[in-house]
Amino acid sequence: MPKASTPTDKVLHPKVRVEYHFAEKEGGQGPLTCTEAKKYLGWEAEGEYVARRRKEDSSLSEKECLYGDVYLLKDHYGNKIRCWRNDQWNRPFDPAWALSLQQDILTKCFSLNCENIIISRTGRVESGVHRLVGLVLSGQRWQIDGTSGYYRKFWKSEPTIDTLICFGASEDPRVIRTLDNTKTRTQADMIYTSPDFADLAPIDRKECSSLLAGALDLVWLRTNAAEDEHHRYQTHSESSNFRERHPRLLKCVKSIFKLNQNRALARLKLSAGRCAGLFYLMGCSTSNVNEYRLGNPPRAEQHLKWERWERAEQFWEMVTTSSDDEAGRLREALASIRTEEEEGAVKFPPPSAREKMAVLVRAWNEFVRGKILTKRALDLSDIRTLDENGHPVLTQCPVVGGIDQGDRIKAQRRDGILVMTEEEMETKRTAAREARGRQMDASVRRT
Repeated sequence: MPKASTPTDKVLHPKVRVEYHFAEKEGGQGPLTCTEAKKYLGWEAEGEYVARRRKEDSSLSEKECLYGDVYLLKDHYGNKIRCWRNDQWNRPFDPAWALSLQQDILTKCFSLNCENIIISRTGRVESGVHRLVGLVLSGQRWQIDGTSGYYRKFWKSEPTIDTLICFGASEDPRVIRTLDNTKTRTQADMIYTSPDFADLAPIDRKECSSLLAGALDLVWLRTNAAEDEHHRYQTHSESSNFRERHPRLLKCVKSIFKLNQNRALARLKLSAGRCAGLFYLMGCSTSNVNEYRLGNPPRAEQHLKWERWERAEQFWEMVTTSSDDEAGRLREALASIRTEEEEGAVKFPPPSAREKMAVLVRAWNEFVRGKILTKRALDLSDIRTLDENGHPVLTQCPVVGGIDQGDRIKAQRRDGILVMTEEEMETKRTAAREARGRQMDASVRRT
């Protein structure tokens, strides 16, 4: 795979300068377009490359010019793409991250934040490849959707982004290693900057922000929010919109935070944030899932019923503060599940957190029916089996009802499409990133 630029290439940007790609009336030179993004990336589809190479050398056959397995990504038209200006020292390309940026661009959640796209002296993209690819893919998705497509309500013409581009960066690998060398802003960090817990002391504000992040993750997962193809990726923007559509989550977090002052949940190796999310699902467990999913607007709290809210409060009071026999049996069942952090415990999927959630759900289902919690009712042996390595796994995911769809314990086929668990998807994404990294390394060695 020939490189588009090498250290001996012509210097295109001898001096450091910045271009301002936003509205001209605000002092910029216009937003960055998909065409410009392709130019900066050196974007070339396999068919275009074959035609170019055969024009340059008529003795080459089409087969000799094909990309094979060495390419950066496949676009929305199924074309294999190489980006010749993606710096060879860059971190591996992550297709899922590019698609999540595409989603934010298409839904106009991508905003000017003064973070630069960085172009080297010879035109290599040292930082910003995912943003540029996300922009190109958003333009393709917008075109494919047609005039009546979902994204036309956001964009009347092809998507663009507002950004800054800095040219003239050094190409020394020691300099490139310093790029993006920052602490990632987590969802909890994002929540901390919001006014949700502004009235709390900093230490409590930080804890509640972490709790709300965990609650959001659990409700997002167990309501299968990712089934919406237009909002599939849980970006920070999507999480923020999801939180705004489910305001009672704040009440759940504050209740759990107050009940957990004695750290009862921590002693049981339970995530207080996930418990707050489960609290939410329990409180609305008589709701109609189709009214929630298909309502106007879809997936919004206004379509939920809260007939079991008080029962949910009573349940979590029992878990955290009660000293009666039923609470004791529940705590004993939870404590009996090994956690990955315990010394000598075997790490295996699914994590123990899933089993603890299953025990809590079974306890709730007995509790809400007014039945006594027995050891038998809390035992998971009827839904636990061993995998091929002899590790225990759950075969079912108990649900509280309503909008709770469970966490899809194992891959299953729906309408011919393989639906994977979060762990399986992350494993697949990691393998893809590593494979792409090996491909790019191999391409460098061939030149």
